[in-house]
Amino acid sequence: MKCGVLFTLVTFVCSAGEWKTTVPFTYNIEYGSGHVGSEKYLKMIAEAPPDMLHVGEDLPFSSTFGTKRDYAGVKAGLFKLITAEEVRAKIADLQQYTASLHKAGVKLVIPYICNELAFGDHVKRTGFFEFFDHWDRYAEFGYPPKPGADILLARKHYPFQGIRRSRPEEGFYPFKVYSMCTNNPEWRAHLLAATANAARCGYDGIFVDVMTLHDYCPHCQRMFRAYLAKKYQPAERLRRFGVAEVDRISLGVQGDGALWVETQAFWADASAGLLAAVAAEGRKTNPKFFAVPNLGPIAHADGVQKRVREGMNPFAWARATDLFLVEEMQRPGHVLGGYLIHNILQYKLAFAAGFRAGMLLYKAQDPVGIELSMAEAGAGGGGALIQGGYKAPESRRKYRQFFEQHRDLWDGYDSLADVAVVFDYDQLLWLNRSNLQAAYRLVDYLSERHILLDFVTPAQLTKGKLGRYQAVITPSLKYMSGAALAALREYRARGGVWIDTGDSGRYTDAGALRTTSAGASAGFTDLDELIPYPRFAVYLMKEDDANEISEICATLRAVLEGECPLPPSRVKRDLLALMEASLKRPLATIPDSGFEAVRVAAYRRKSPQGERTVAHLVNYDCQMPLDNKEDWNLSPRTARDIPVRIAARGVRAVRLIDPDGAPPQDLKFAQKGNAVEFTVPELRIYKIVEINGRPVSAR
Repeated sequence: MKCGVLFTLVTFVCSAGEWKTTVPFTYNIEYGSGHVGSEKYLKMIAEAPPDMLHVGEDLPFSSTFGTKRDYAGVKAGLFKLITAEEVRAKIADLQQYTASLHKAGVKLVIPYICNELAFGDHVKRTGFFEFFDHWDRYAEFGYPPKPGADILLARKHYPFQGIRRSRPEEGFYPFKVYSMCTNNPEWRAHLLAATANAARCGYDGIFVDVMTLHDYCPHCQRMFRAYLAKKYQPAERLRRFGVAEVDRISLGVQGDGALWVETQAFWADASAGLLAAVAAEGRKTNPKFFAVPNLGPIAHADGVQKRVREGMNPFAWARATDLFLVEEMQRPGHVLGGYLIHNILQYKLAFAAGFRAGMLLYKAQDPVGIELSMAEAGAGGGGALIQGGYKAPESRRKYRQFFEQHRDLWDGYDSLADVAVVFDYDQLLWLNRSNLQAAYRLVDYLSERHILLDFVTPAQLTKGKLGRYQAVITPSLKYMSGAALAALREYRARGGVWIDTGDSGRYTDAGALRTTSAGASAGFTDLDELIPYPRFAVYLMKEDDANEISEICATLRAVLEGECPLPPSRVKRDLLALMEASLKRPLATIPDSGFEAVRVAAYRRKSPQGERTVAHLVNYDCQMPLDNKEDWNLSPRTARDIPVRIAARGVRAVRLIDPDGAPPQDLKFAQKGNAVEFTVPELRIYKIVEINGRPVSAR
């Protein structure tokens, strides 16, 4: 795991490869026009400035058009081929613009570029192609000499992609849409020049949109061979691909086994390389410049699975940047019949991969939805709600102040989870999708029962890491390296509880069949034998359906009314009962029933002054708006008298901290062995319990 600071809101703390909690922050995004030079816009921002502000193409060079007459927007009428003098004037205007936003209280400002889209017409030489024809005009701004070949050849060709023709109702009509390959050096030179000039304008970083890559051009083939040469020795290439000579290997297609796996992994690695190059280009001007990629949605398996073959892999990208934009439609809260939407999985995945999740939740527009989404970032160990627009400024002010005043509750804590769920994104490269679906199911099952959990990757299966967990679950981890399997077997030999579902380790990470069983403490054919298959879940819906709250509600109502009966249960042993029987102790942090909408996360930090544990309680019993009306009663249903049990020794004080403005409150507590018990009197949306222990020497 990398260590360092890629953006200046928080200090990322790494120790022995471990990812720590960091302070959450406020973050707004809006691509409207008329921002630059607008006193009205500046005044609105200054009334409730976010820590981070994400604007559109307020840039001297547009990644999609080349140059434009105005800022923001993707309208064809905005295109204009401007002179070098006009570029210099734009840079001066934008320097004043970013300085004014910083002065208004925004810590970080970032604009927009897209990794692959260009708008224009290569036959009529309009839009981006007119800009390309005058490429040499912009040499003083970092553009290299104009390529000899037409930039049209940078377009992705395989599998066949026609040039998309726009429709009259689209803003960029009559321009066509071109998807370019980011491994093409001429196209990349344009992206880097646009980035360099963004840094010159005073921006702190840059957002990189779309972030897909799936191409077989000569540049991709050359880079793929270099990737394999660096990753594998000849003997290993022979074992995996049947060929030792790297120049005899070409990018694979679905059905090519290990070659297809490496092809997808290469596209992800190449996209990480683009992010690193973009950040490095900006750092030539601003040493703290950073890149933020668009990871797309993770709320449904359909969205994740569709994007795997496009090189979208957060575990690969995390080597290049510490902050991702995760683009989801729904905001968290209660839907119908007790069903909750949440983003716990997204934050767990981010913590495992080593990045901060910036959750762009389009429907988080009401004050309750905004505050609940910010609470999720707090409980998730750092990150942000990315709020679209500027509604509910009072909520933004409250949470920015709360996060800043209580930084020490997030600064460098380790997870205190009891259960590790091994999640391996690479299973998707092998077309094994059961590990992903099991991850969704286990997050719901364990968090509903108030069991503290983490995602752990196969690379993190080490003696030191596994030793922290009371139980480890490997759900359908069918492809597993020998090192990961050996670590799990050692964990079990030392007395750890290892529960396997779905024949994990049946194949090596090169796809070879193993003839011995994994050796788990308890093994099951699949997860259905331990937890019921869900009656309904958003993560099982198709992406387009999951994006519509009306479709979610219609499907859920049908289920609740019995229209979609489930087959007979296959559960042989309840998972929680199995773990508690094996461990001979309870695992639930909230032992009583009646708090099904409450979720708990806990973290610990050790110091010479003693251990400090923080427990985050989030109440999801906040009704979601189910239509476009604005007269919904969205007030949360407050939970009261919540009994909590957290592992902590030598406790000397327990304090309740409330973002709603109440002063910290000392709570009565009881030390019960290696755990402390207390009661939280009420929970509107979010509260944090601070548990301070005595120094080890004083115990």
